[in-house]
Amino acid sequence: MQTNIRQIVLEILDEINAGCDFENCDDFFEEELIDSMGVITMLSMLEDAFSISILPEDITADNFINVDSIVGLVEKYEG
Repeated sequence: MQTNIRQIVLEILDEINAGCDFENCDDFFEEELIDSMGVITMLSMLEDAFSISILPEDITADNFINVDSIVGLVEKYEG
């Protein structure tokens, strides 16, 4: 299941900022691959793609810092 989630997350990230190497980046914010508007866009796309509702307390930089953190967040909500 994680491979499928990872692939969808990477596709969403590519839609937000095409051509970036998200897979090999440890910190999207430090590398300026995504900004606050990108997080909001990604949040909406994740909720739609996985039919989940992410709670406000989980909308933190740590949960959106890299692919692994986003996959972990989605897995938390998928149960």
